[in-house]
Amino acid sequence: MYNIFCSGGGSEKETLLFDQLFFQSIDPTKEVLHIPLAMLDLEGIESSKDWIKGAYPNLNIKSVNSFEELAEVSLMEMAAVYVSGGNTFHLAYNCDKYGIGKILKEYVEYGGIYYGGSAGAIYAGSDITPAEYFDRPIEGQDLLTLECLSLIPDLRIIPHYQSYDEEEIIERYRNEATQTICLFDASGLAYSTFEKTYKIIGEYNMIT
Repeated sequence: MYNIFCSGGGSEKETLLFDQLFFQSIDPTKEVLHIPLAMLDLEGIESSKDWIKGAYPNLNIKSVNSFEELAEVSLMEMAAVYVSGGNTFHLAYNCDKYGIGKILKEYVEYGGIYYGGSAGAIYAGSDITPAEYFDRPIEGQDLLTLECLSLIPDLRIIPHYQSYDEEEIIERYRNEATQTICLFDASGLAYSTFEKTYKIIGEYNMIT
C-alpha cells in the first residue's frame, strides 16, 4: 500500500485518477488533517480550506490555522496528512521553526500517510530548490538548510512542470546523485515506504 502521494497539480477533476490511489489508502472513519499553512496570510489559508472541502466532499477534513496549532495535533490519530500549496519557503521555514518537519517524518516512519500538493509535494522531496521556479523566499525567514523531508529517498520533486522548462531544468539537475522527477499537472507519484515501490500516474519527466 502506498503512503506517500505527491501531486503535480491541477484541478480536482484532473487529479481524480491519482487521488483515487490516495482514497483507497486511508481509513474513511478517521479525519484527514489538512495543512494549508504554506499560504502566507489568513485569507489564503481560508481559501485553501474552502477549496479542499469542495474538492473532496466525502473526506472528513480537519484543517489547522497556525503552526502553533499544528504542533499540538496528534498525527497518529489521523487517517492522513494533506499538505497543500502556497509558498514552499514559508512552509519549510516554519516547519523547521516549530519542529513540524521532524514530527511529519516520524509520522511517516510509523506508517502515516502523507499527501503533498504543489508546495507540499516539493517539501516531501529531497530539497527546496524546485521552489525557486514558483516562489520567492520570505524576508526575515532565512532557511538553515535547503533539505526538505526526503520522504522518498534521493528524489527531488518538481510539480506544475511544463515542457518549455525542460532545457533549463535538465541543465541544472542532470548528473546529480539525487534524481529529479518533474510532474505535469494531472500527474502524481505514489510511493510505499515499506515496500520501496512507486507508481506514477500521468505525464512526467525523470532527470538522472
